[in-house]
Parts: sequence; structure tokens; C-alpha cells
Amino acid sequence: MKCITTLALRYLWQQRKRTALTILGIIISVSMLTSIGILLLSFWESEIERQKETLGAFQAATFVDQKGYEKIISNPQIDKIAYSMFVENGVFDDETVIDLYGYKGDYFYLNSLSLSEGREPQKNDEIALYATVARKLGLTIGDTLEMPVGFVEEDEVEEGVWEQSFEHRDDKQFKVVGLLEDMSLFRGTSKDIAFTSHDYAVQRSNENSFKDVYFTVKDGLIVKDVVEDIQTGLDDQSFRYNDRLLTLQRQPVQEHNIETMASLVAVVVFLVLVVCGATIAVIYNSFNISVLERIRQFGIIGSVGTTPRQIRRIVFVEAGVQTLIAIPLGIVSGIMAMHVVFYLLSISAYSSFSEITIFYSTKVLVACAAIGAFTVFLSALIPAILAGKKKPLEAIFYRPKVKRKKFKRRKGFIVKRFLAAEKALAYKNLQRNKKRSILTAFALSISVILFIVFYVFSYYALNIQDDFGGFEYDFEIQRRHGNPYTEEDYEEIKSLPKIKEVKPVRRQQAIGIVDMDKITDEYKNVPWFSNEDSNIIGGEIFGYTQDQLDSAEEYLLGGKIDKEMLAQDNGVLLIQNKLVYHDNEKIEYQVTDYAVGDKIDLVLDSDEIQLYREEQIELEALEITTLTVMGILEKDPFFNANGLNFITAEDFYVGQVREGYDMFYVNGVEDLDNETHMELSQQLANISYRSEDGRFFDAYNAVRRERQLIIEASVFIYGFIVLISFIGALNIINTISTNLLTRTKEFAMLRAVGMGPKSLVNMIRYEAILSGLIGVIYGCIIGNLLGYWLYKLMSDVRHVPWDFPWTANIIVIVAAIMMSLLASRATVQRVKKMNIIETLREE
Repeated sequence: MKCITTLALRYLWQQRKRTALTILGIIISVSMLTSIGILLLSFWESEIERQKETLGAFQAATFVDQKGYEKIISNPQIDKIAYSMFVENGVFDDETVIDLYGYKGDYFYLNSLSLSEGREPQKNDEIALYATVARKLGLTIGDTLEMPVGFVEEDEVEEGVWEQSFEHRDDKQFKVVGLLEDMSLFRGTSKDIAFTSHDYAVQRSNENSFKDVYFTVKDGLIVKDVVEDIQTGLDDQSFRYNDRLLTLQRQPVQEHNIETMASLVAVVVFLVLVVCGATIAVIYNSFNISVLERIRQFGIIGSVGTTPRQIRRIVFVEAGVQTLIAIPLGIVSGIMAMHVVFYLLSISAYSSFSEITIFYSTKVLVACAAIGAFTVFLSALIPAILAGKKKPLEAIFYRPKVKRKKFKRRKGFIVKRFLAAEKALAYKNLQRNKKRSILTAFALSISVILFIVFYVFSYYALNIQDDFGGFEYDFEIQRRHGNPYTEEDYEEIKSLPKIKEVKPVRRQQAIGIVDMDKITDEYKNVPWFSNEDSNIIGGEIFGYTQDQLDSAEEYLLGGKIDKEMLAQDNGVLLIQNKLVYHDNEKIEYQVTDYAVGDKIDLVLDSDEIQLYREEQIELEALEITTLTVMGILEKDPFFNANGLNFITAEDFYVGQVREGYDMFYVNGVEDLDNETHMELSQQLANISYRSEDGRFFDAYNAVRRERQLIIEASVFIYGFIVLISFIGALNIINTISTNLLTRTKEFAMLRAVGMGPKSLVNMIRYEAILSGLIGVIYGCIIGNLLGYWLYKLMSDVRHVPWDFPWTANIIVIVAAIMMSLLASRATVQRVKKMNIIETLREE
């Protein structure tokens, strides 16, 4: 055994350049696996923390009375629990109604409420407001809020007309001690609500009042099982889940989230298998070439008594030594690479990486080491079997099999006619030893496959992430049912300093009265379709500016977008595709099959629509406007609204629907300082409150964090492609250079029979290029097939159209030729310096 180990170590030392290349390949592969593992784990854990900040840390919630709350809190499976309870209303300036809530426990943490300034209320006379409410009331930390408190009720004074009344209890003074960050767009609109202490809530309301309870369960327990256990004692009380967080915690509740998680796992497994397969191929090629060139040496030691098992052990010892050296270095390299990349990406002021903690898991590191060792073992297995199965005498006289063909004049004429002598010889060299050529082409194709697969992954990952983006604009002003914003409001927003862009939105709910024969069979098969009133389909109509209409051109499936024709001919653009979730199932379908030129009846009066939905007027009493379909759009370029939606020119909208604006999307200039940002935010908020129920959202910092996240994801993904490219280039250089270097005796023979140095060098270069091209052809075919398979897996997460990766294919073709020429350089230099006689004498 000691002798075998000595032989293996001596060979590794004598061939230290090749050994170093093999070790480097293993290091890079293990480093890549480690980086993938750490990256996925860190992003996964950080995304969990981000979801807790965005949606809350609670896992389940319900609305129960005091008795129900006591049953929940007494359950030993509950970990953290908190609740809020409505206390009373406060009226400020006879206009603004504030809902006062008391809370108990870690309510802010569980419900994703964070203070931008100040602290939580602790005393009976302290209050915390949302920043938007404080700005609206002109309050800041330390100010006193004086207002009458009591209960606001709504009474229907006549049919369809409601009036608010206020039951005054007394007057209260509160000290503003905290300002809450505005709710994100993911959670809906910010309301005029405020929080007081729990003691104040108990004093001012009935302790048996209903409570909005949020809780988490203890580690290792299934949330859904715990909730079902609690429900049995609460008469099947309904609960709601924080499903996005639960999905990240590997406990999805909704069916479509289960499918999404399964798709994400499938994508990760697919990428890991591709990396492992590439690693096996690269290392196998190195071991295989090493064994093939030592077949005669194995025959010699076999002739003096070495058994086949011992010969196989030599190969495994070599593999084991290289693995012991490479795997620790690979893991350390992967960890260091992640630290360096995270540090570089955390420099930006809006960087999300500055808040990301690099998570380590013993399981991940052990799994990476195990996968690396297993791939090396598989790579060495076939070469080891090959080394041990040949008989000593057969191995001593071993010569690589060369295919000899009878001379065919026509084939020889074609090769000679179109190829120079050295090119023809390079081509014939590939034909002579098919096994070696196939092995080389296979090794080269691995690099191409890796690049194309990860290019496809990066392309669709960025597209999906961009599609999932929550914020598109820095500020948003919107109304619900109040008076529309005016042209003066629009001009005032545009005139504010530090404003880069303002996009006005005109939108109104509408009802389409659709001919039954125009409703698709696809829509008729949805679960909620019924024959009664199923031709009445709700939706919205939008009034677009010329710039917005121009943006819709790329989604046009048929017809023409012409502002003048839309305005003059009562024309609309129809968006008839719909995506909904029904009973936790994703359903995507086409509602109608209207064509360009068809007429469609719409109800555009929002008051009439509301009365019809409340069954206060009949369909026949509605005012119907007949419009002409001028174009069909695949989707809306700005909104993800569901239903049968229409777009028309703003001139027609103002004349036929109503004047005014419903929303403004506003972008500020880049890099606003905090003082200027707050001043601009206050000015926009004041404009938003000109509508009775106006709402204002400030997402300036969130937008920059999101944009930075996309940039960082791009850097990460493309950096990973660079790493893949480096591995691929190393593989090409190692394969071709090793293949050529083992044939120096063959090259010496060609020189001996009269081939000139220049012709020999050209032949070597042409052979390298041909090998590269053959590898590229096979690699592109397999890589594009695997890329499409990966796309199908990723489209289960979010559907995006398939684009053939032409760019990736062009890059790999050019890069493979360049790498092949670079790989032949070492052989060319050696051939130029070789002594023909000495080379021919070598065994």
C-alpha cells in the first residue's frame, strides 16, 4: 500500500503542472458550489427578514373576542402573540377622522410597524401617528394633539345617501411621541389611524372588545396544524395567514405558493446538477487523458506483479490526494469570494447588501464538500477501471486506435480542392482517432453548455425580478371616491423643484355588455361563470396621453393606435386577457374574442354602475355608450388590472367619461438629500389631500433600494457568468493543450518526413479551431435544449415570453475559437523548440 501511494505521489509531483490544473478545476468547482449554497442561504434568510419588515413577522392572525384570545394565548404551541383593539375615533379640524387603537405585546414587530422617529407610546396621554397623518395635521415629535374623541357612525339618510354623525364623549390631549413609517404599497393605503397605550385602551373600552390577534408558533411546528388545532376550540373561527412569509419558511398554505416553491426548488436543483455534471466532465477528462498516456507504464508495473486492483488504487489515491487539497481550498475560496462580493456591493447608500448577513450552515458546507468529493470519485471511476482491466502484455504494446480508411479519390479531391495541405491534414487527424476527437469535443461542449444555461438563467431571473418589482415611481398621489384632481393640480406638481417626471392617470370603472357569442369557451369554463348575467363583465377604461399610447405599441396584437381616430370614432383599445387566483389556483384566460372593427357596449357612469351593483336600478335603465374596437392589446403597459379593460385617447375620455385626474405617478431627481426629500414629500402630500379621500405614498427610498437590488442582482448574476466563463475557458485550454501536448512524437514524425515548421504550426492551430467548432456545435444544441428546459421551470414561477439566446450563442462561438487558439499556443511553442531526433527516441 505504501509503495502504491508513493507511486501516485511521485507521478503527481512529476506532472505537477497538470496536477495543478486539475486541482484548480476542483477548487473552482467546489468554490462555485459553495458560493451558490451560501448565496442561496443568505438571500433566503435575508428575504425572510425583509418579508417580516414588509408584511410583518406574524404567521397567522384572527379577529376574536376576549374569550377567544384567552384560548389562543393559553395554547402551549404559541410562541409570540400580540393584539390591537379599536378604542374610539378622534376628530381633528372637523374634517380628519382618526381611528385610535390600543395594543398589547410586540404588536409593532409582528405587524411590520416601524418608527421613523420617536418611540412607542407608554403612558395614557401619548400617541404614535403615521408620518402621512402627522404631515397632514402639521404635527411633529413633541407636539400636542388636541381633539374631541368619541364614535363616528354612518347612517343612510335616504336611498344611496350616507351621512356621518359623531357621538362626542369628551376632549383629549395627546403628546406625539412617535412617527410611524408609511405603509408600503404591498399592504394597501395608509389610513388615518393612531396608536395609544394598552392602559388607555383598557380604560376607554370594554375589555371584552374584539381584538385583532397576531401570533407565531414555536420552532419546528407546522403553522397550519396549530391553527387547525386552535380552530376546533373556537367554533372554526376563520384565520388569515402570512403566506408569503410562510412560503419562505417552507410552510406554504396557498396552492399557487406551493407550486411556486416547488418550481424554485426545481430550478436550484437543475442548476446544481448542471454544475456537478460539468465538474464531472472536466475532471473526468483530465483523469482520462492522464490514464491513457500511462497505459504502457501500468503494463510495465503490472508485469512485475502489481494487481489490477492495485493499479486502480493508484488512480484513486491520485484523485483522493487532489481532492483533500482542493476541497478545503474550494470551500474557503467560496466563502472569501462571497465576503468580497457582498462588501463591494454594500458600498452604495441604498444597497440592500449592507443589511444582508452572510449565513453559514454546516449542512451546506458539508453538502458542498460531499458533492465535490463525489464528483471527483465519479470522474476517476471510469479511468481507474480502464487502467486496471488491460493485461500487462497488451498494455505494454498499447497504441491508440487509429481509424484507417481506403483512399477515395472523390473525397480526397474535395478536401484538397477546398482546404490547404495543413488544413486538410488537421481535418484528417480528427477523423483518424474518433474516440479522442469525440472526447475532446465533449469536454469543449461542457463550457458552451454551462455558459448558455447560466445566460438563460440570468436573463429570465432579471426579467422575473423586474416583473415582480413593487415600486415603479418615487411618489404616488391617488384618490378613491373623492373629487378628481384638476389640471391646475397637475401643472403645480410639474412646476415643483426637483421633479423629474409626472405621469397623470385617468381611469374609471366600466361595465362591458358583451354579446354571448363573443365570450370565449375558455371564459365559459371558469368556475364562477353562469348563464345568468354572465355577459356583464366589469373592468376599467383609461384615458391615455400620446406618450402613453406610444408605449402601448409594443403590446399591439392587431389594429392600429391612432389618437385622432380613437377620439373621432369613439374608438378603444381592448385588453381582453385576464389573470386571476381562484380558490388558490392561478387561472389565465382570454375573456372575449372581439376583433378590430367590432362594436361593444359600455356603461361609463360610475354612479350608475354603483347603483346597478347594489341592485337599485335595472340594466335597462343604464346609459350605454357604443364604442368601436380599434386595436387589441396583449396587456396594459402600465397597469396589471384584471377584467375587460379599455384604453382610449384622453380627448375622448374627457368628453365622454369625465374631466380631471385620478392618480399621479411622480419621479424625483436622483440623490435628493433628506431635507429636500421631506420638503418635496410634504408639498406633494398637501396636493393629494385636496381630494376628500386623497392618499399619498412616498416610496422614494424604497424605489432606490429596489433599483439597487436589481443592479446588485445583475452584478451577481453576470459575475457568476464570468466565473462560469472562466471555468469554461480553463476547460477548453486544458482539454486542447493536453490533447496536443500528448502528441509531440506524432508532430516530430511529420517534421521528419519534410513538413515545415510553419505548416506544422498552422496544422496545430487549424486542428485546435476545428475541435473548438465541433464542441461549439454540440454544446449549442445541448445548451439551448437545457436552456429551454430551465426556462420552462422558471416560467412556472412567473410567465415571461421565450427569447432564443442568440447573444449567448454568438459569444460562445467567438470565445471558443479564441480560447482554442490560445490553448494551442503552448503546443506551438514546444513544437518550435523540440529536437526531432530526441523526441522520436522518447518512449
